[in-house]
This record gives sequence, structure tokens and C-alpha cells, in this order.
Amino acid sequence: MEIQVFPDLKTLSRAAADIFARLARKSAAMNNNRFTVALSGGSTPKSLYERLASEDETYRDSVEWNKVNFFWSDERCVAPDISESNFKTAFDHLLRPLGISPMNYHRLKGELEPLVAAEEYERLLRLFFNLAENVVPQFDLMLLGMGVDGHTASLFPGSEALTATKKIVAAPFVKKFGAHRLTLTPDAIKNAANVVFLIAGADKA
Repeated sequence: MEIQVFPDLKTLSRAAADIFARLARKSAAMNNNRFTVALSGGSTPKSLYERLASEDETYRDSVEWNKVNFFWSDERCVAPDISESNFKTAFDHLLRPLGISPMNYHRLKGELEPLVAAEEYERLLRLFFNLAENVVPQFDLMLLGMGVDGHTASLFPGSEALTATKKIVAAPFVKKFGAHRLTLTPDAIKNAANVVFLIAGADKA
């Protein structure tokens, strides 16, 4: 594990964008012309998304975006056009500006009943990655944030999802919000080839 400390969010986002671009080029060359990345929610990744999609940066041309397949590490149980949706944040600041084809992004359907949405996403992942039973996928890159309470994805302290085994997706009830969340399980997160946490702010230092 390597910990890097940056002076501000702009520098952090540039470093993360460099990692994204480097891994995208490497993985697309090695893994049947595809790069699989799980995106995170929260405010910090938005700066990264904007940098990757900016017309003033080199990433638009240095990454073969048609080879990138986007997934999500977690989602709120809301419709995709609601401001709280992790999908909407990524769509507005990354996918739409880059003109990413709908064939290349695979969202958690937060508008469905939570257990149904979790089961549907698990089926989608098993089909996409051609997984045998009880095998979890290996994303090329897992982008994660962290809350002030230490949670990542939608794995909160004490969550039932922390002990989920042989599962890829869970729909735990989060007491502090009085609502369900959709999240990849610890096994799915830990199996990623590369995991990058984007953490910013004095309250998280």
C-alpha cells in the first residue's frame, strides 16, 4: 500500500487522472481490449471526472474511451436523474462530456427495490465477467472514497454487508440514514487489480 499526500484537491485529482489513464492504456492492451473501472460516489471524485473529461487536458485523447467499461462501487436507492445519485454525478461530469456509449456503462438501478437491484447487478457482473459460481470479478481499477465515519462504498461501520461472503453485491440497511444502500461487497472490492482511495478534507485527514 502506498499513501500519497497532496497539497490540494486539484493536485490530488491530477495524480488520480494520471493513474486512471496509465491503467486504462495498460489494461486495454492486455485484457482483450477492455478496461473495467468501478466508480465511487461522493464529492471528491467529481473533480477527477471533470479533469478526465476536460477539453483542456490530454486525457480525452490519450485514453481509448470506447474500450473503457464503467461500473459503480455503490449507489443510493434513488432514480438515476436525482442529484443524490452516484450515477448522475458520473454521467454529468464524465460520461456525457466524453460521449460514452450506453453500452459502456453499467449502473446500479437505485430506483428498483433494493434486494432486486442488488440481485440484478450481481447477475449483470457475473455475465459480463463470465464468472463461475462463488467467484467474484476482478476490476482493473476500483475508485473509492471515504466518509468521515470511515465508511467506503456503502460499507458502513457495523454493516451486515461487511460479513457478506460469496456475494458481489449487497443491499444493506444503513441506520444513520434510515434507508437501504446498494454496494459491492468487501470480497469484490479486495479482488480488484488496483484500488485507489481518493480522500480529501481536514475532517478525514
